Amino acid sequence: MKKTLVKLTPIALAITTLTACSPASETAKTAPEPIKTEQPAGQSESERLNAFFERTFEEDLKRSPLFQSYLGKKWDYDKWDDISDEEADARIAIAKNRLEKLNSFDTSKLSEQEQLSLRLYKLGIERDLANDEFRHHRYIYISSAPHIRKCLAFLLIFTV
Repeated sequence: MKKTLVKLTPIALAITTLTACSPASETAKTAPEPIKTEQPAGQSESERLNAFFERTFEEDLKRSPLFQSYLGKKWDYDKWDDISDEEADARIAIAKNRLEKLNSFDTSKLSEQEQLSLRLYKLGIERDLANDEFRHHRYIYISSAPHIRKCLAFLLIFTV
């Protein structure tokens, strides 16, 4: 059993690599429509915060095909997450913009639970921004790098 598995593993990895590198079909794109960001004038602070959380979750979901697959969405089923520096810079710019928007909420009009959610979300963004300084502090080669493990685990979980 082990010998068969050892023999089939390189073949499975080669097939996976070839299919992952093939061009995506244009007909498979069924991405959801963007969420409207307009805020009605009579919306309470609580409703604004919930709409903000929902909108940012959907935006993050659209930017990550892997996360879409984990949630069972088949919008960008033929894609991987973009791990380029340009994408990382775009995510940092989005995080800075979101941090500014978070500061516009009046916390005195929010419930205790909503204030906690706001603080935790803000803390997560602040940590992401602080950690971005160390984005390139890695070893040149790591055989078990997190992105490699993540890809392999993803392929093992979501292949038929």
